[in-house]
Amino acid sequence: MATTPSKSLISLYDDYANVSWDLIPVQETQQHNQHTVKLNYPIHHHKNQLTQAVTSQLSDKNISPVNLVTEINRHQPQGLLQPLKKIKNIIAIHSNKGGVGKSTIATNIAASLAQTGLNIGLLDGDLYGPNQPDLLGIDSRSAIDNDTYQPISVHGITVMSMGFLVDQKTPLIWRGPMASAYFQQMVFKTNWPHLDYLILDCPPGTGDILLTMAQKVPISGVVLVCTPQCLSVKDSIKGIAMLEKMNIPILGYIENMAGFECSQCKHINHIFPENSLQQNLSPLNIDLFGKIPLDQRLINSTEKGIPHAHNQQDGLTHKIQKIATRICAKLATRPQAKPHIF
Repeated sequence: MATTPSKSLISLYDDYANVSWDLIPVQETQQHNQHTVKLNYPIHHHKNQLTQAVTSQLSDKNISPVNLVTEINRHQPQGLLQPLKKIKNIIAIHSNKGGVGKSTIATNIAASLAQTGLNIGLLDGDLYGPNQPDLLGIDSRSAIDNDTYQPISVHGITVMSMGFLVDQKTPLIWRGPMASAYFQQMVFKTNWPHLDYLILDCPPGTGDILLTMAQKVPISGVVLVCTPQCLSVKDSIKGIAMLEKMNIPILGYIENMAGFECSQCKHINHIFPENSLQQNLSPLNIDLFGKIPLDQRLINSTEKGIPHAHNQQDGLTHKIQKIATRICAKLATRPQAKPHIF
């Protein structure tokens, strides 16, 4: 093995992931003269087209072939917090209003990332109304060994939820401090495997659990889920202000229920104002990762307890895959965490 000089050979815009980066071959196999380029975000869903784009530019420099691989780094969370030992990055999926499809989106993002071969976890942070057991079709209970919760694996995702610990028909009547304490236990006392990304399905609003998350849990970045309805837009702006006060990095937002897609002609009818979210969030420099319309296929998958992105290769799945890739690519542009001795 020989290491090539650490200088940029080309600058490339990855339109699928919506990021620009400098191409630096970090390893060269002398026997085959093959350059291996390590990228800090999952490229599985568009590896072929990205490889072609890179190869076409490098062919002018007589550098061929090239092999693109994914190697996920740890990124700096808020404040003085450090990433957890087993979890490289925690990505929080948040909305300041309930009923916008946040949990469904979190499930499908996790499923889409799991398809890339990375190690993915999903934490259901809504203690009062845990939805992930239903969304993932899980009806079993979590084992507790030596005060440690054992997560459940399904669809290639490692999952933890309060729904695994209590009877789902039993309401939790807890004050804020108790709920916050149990939330921390699910983060820190779950026997997580080594994870590249832990997707955190946040409770809606700005209550005690979210404040605990902001102060105690190392969050690499937050993704907002919003609908174009006027009340959701206003609440999203409030949520952004809260996250900024907590110094939690906001990666961008997903517009859910962005119109209704007809199952026959595929025409999208806009039920809410079409550009209201972009008009309000663009001035705040919040990136749009993508739009997901109301779609019967997504509704059916939630009823069946199988993420749509898990086994359906269609236009809706491709939208979700691109959104998941763009979230991780945006995170890859953020500062890496400082080396930490655990």
